[in-house]
Amino acid sequence: MRLTLKFAFLLILAQASVRSAHSQNSAKSGCALNLDISSPPYSPLIIDANTKIVMPVMEGTARVIHLTEGERVTVSCLGNGNVMKATNMQLNPTVCTSSSKLQLVNGTELPYAALACSKANREVLVEKPKSCANGLGTLISNGYQFGNEFISLYDMCHDKDFALNYYSVDTVYGRSANAADRRNQRPSFSQDIYYPGLNVSKLYTQVTQTETIANILGSKELATHYIKPKTQYFLSRGHLAPNGDFIDADSQRASFYFMNTAPQFPTFNGGNWKFLEEGIRNEAFARQLDLTVYTGTFSVMTLADINGLPKPIYLAFDKNNNVKNEDIICPDVCDQIPWVTEAILLKPFCN
Repeated sequence: MRLTLKFAFLLILAQASVRSAHSQNSAKSGCALNLDISSPPYSPLIIDANTKIVMPVMEGTARVIHLTEGERVTVSCLGNGNVMKATNMQLNPTVCTSSSKLQLVNGTELPYAALACSKANREVLVEKPKSCANGLGTLISNGYQFGNEFISLYDMCHDKDFALNYYSVDTVYGRSANAADRRNQRPSFSQDIYYPGLNVSKLYTQVTQTETIANILGSKELATHYIKPKTQYFLSRGHLAPNGDFIDADSQRASFYFMNTAPQFPTFNGGNWKFLEEGIRNEAFARQLDLTVYTGTFSVMTLADINGLPKPIYLAFDKNNNVKNEDIICPDVCDQIPWVTEAILLKPFCN
């Protein structure tokens, strides 16, 4: 039996991380790389000695990466066939000089503007050996291949058998939470090798979801009462790990996978849920903390059918028209995290 996406309500849990982001370093001398003034068309990722992406902080209205004089970092153009144009190499060891330039191993000093990649950095998906959701899901890590190392951006817990998503896990870096690249264009969502035999993009079209819900409720007229094209009343692709949590444009684009989504009405996705996501980032920045955030699905939305009976709503069914029973993989602990409500200055989301 194989099913597709189920409509789900969302929960979010956060905890302070003991890991400090590299961006917390500030330099009185060394390299100050202004990303808003000197970024090349395809910007590299700067990787430190601990295999962490070096992130910018806001200085006034500018996004700036700070490196100390003598600090060694790797200027990286990641993904198949991607290289730094100046060297024709993917991984470029450098050292920060006192003139805000990065010195290559051959002694050449380059400003940040000269560190252009041949194309955008591209992520890879790696399935982890351990399962998730009490053994129901496959844990998929989304990140960058850095030589023999893997730099994880976030994890997705996906059920291959029933084609649904349980949760995603990402990190909000407090010092850099307000320094995200705002110029990125939203790409199309990708299903990669998952959801075999299904066209998830088509399932999300308003025409298809109206037909699907009409079949569930036994009435096309009733379905059009819930799904209204060209309004905010239809099922959109809502991020679990939001693209706004990621700082650079390439990492933001890496969040656009169907395994990192749950169906949401835009009135909610762009309303209370958006305020919740922004509130968590604001809280992380205000407290200068790194937060590990779990965002997951919970239960299944129901709508009244033509007989007034509640029917669970799915985007598709298996070939036998079957659905999976509800899976609850963790208890509701919303009442234990009142700071979420305080952070966004709205009424509690958990009631």
